Amino acid sequence: ELIVDEAVERVRIVGVAEDITSRKELEARFLRAQRLEAVGTLAGGMAHDLNNILAPVLMAAGLLKEGATSEHDRNLLAMIEKSAQRGADIIRQLLTFSRGIEGERRPIQLKHLAREMGHIVRETFPREITLVEEVPTELWPVVADPTQVHQIMVNLCVNARDAMPEGGTLEITARNALVDAARAAAQHGARAGRYVVLTVADSGTGMPPEVIEHIFEPFFTTKGVGKGTGLGLSTVQGIVRSHGGFLDVISEPGKGSKFEVYFPAAFEATAEHEAEPSEPLPSGDGQTILVVDDEEPVREAIKQVLQKANYQVATATNGREGVVAFLRQRSSVKMVITDAMMPEMGGAALVRALQILDGKLKFIALSGLDSEHADFRALGVTAIVAKPCSLHALLAEVQRLFATP
Repeated sequence: ELIVDEAVERVRIVGVAEDITSRKELEARFLRAQRLEAVGTLAGGMAHDLNNILAPVLMAAGLLKEGATSEHDRNLLAMIEKSAQRGADIIRQLLTFSRGIEGERRPIQLKHLAREMGHIVRETFPREITLVEEVPTELWPVVADPTQVHQIMVNLCVNARDAMPEGGTLEITARNALVDAARAAAQHGARAGRYVVLTVADSGTGMPPEVIEHIFEPFFTTKGVGKGTGLGLSTVQGIVRSHGGFLDVISEPGKGSKFEVYFPAAFEATAEHEAEPSEPLPSGDGQTILVVDDEEPVREAIKQVLQKANYQVATATNGREGVVAFLRQRSSVKMVITDAMMPEMGGAALVRALQILDGKLKFIALSGLDSEHADFRALGVTAIVAKPCSLHALLAEVQRLFATP
């Protein structure tokens, strides 16, 4: 309010000032959260289409690799396979982060993921960054979601890269460790026992104590506008804690940073072994399988895979046509492989209809979204294969199901 005197001269201004800095920060966080929700919705809508694009690439590369005679061709096709699988993993990571979807946890060896991350660093990071790897072969197994562990490694390695704009040394190491009760008590929800430790260390700019105190807070970032959301380390901490583990951070300005990620060891579990490229394809005994998928490339790729493995194959483009195709070959069809999402009649409705016609029929559901699994499980379908999948994974599931009474 403007106060004037008798001569209409300004004497003073009276008013109330309010600091709205915190309000603006909350508003910015809210807008970021809305953008993340939109990303989650978009990811869910795109996942089915992207998986349908990657599925025939993955299977066709596998088929060609089986017939390749030169080491050069096999290596190129293996690279295509890995790239397609990595694309599928990125989709799952996006869904996991933006929509809170829980991934599948299973016994794994972290040495494989650490070495794969080292390969990614060598291929994609600036040449000014020197990679040092120390990953022993005798690591204990852990029970974890490999996609989420990969997400942890990517976040930590990218942060390390950004901390060394002029180059430096990036170390990726792993080791077994014993954590005593006193050490565990100082960590959030940790228990004493045996752990496998993944370490990512850099020789970069480092961080002062006042920054370290906040690095795991959502939306806190030291990077410039457009270079970071402040969600990477928050996500890392959430994943690690959900696995029963914890993190240690050691950093000083000008002396680099070291992140140690502790995963509880699982001795009662047996880690899965990676399939060898030379492993022969599981083969059948001429049984007839009905493949139902609305995407022609996916349908054709699955058909080629099954035929090479000595199966007879019938196809249909949706659930309604699938019922008709089954009725035409009712006496010979022993298994149905169906996509989850299809026009006119989806996969779950197809299973329901065919179960009425033949109670002994076996089913494999192809699905790229965890949200689609519940409908199949409610119908008793336990064979649900993530889409896209390798030809080895699909044929192994077919063989397993035929061997089940």
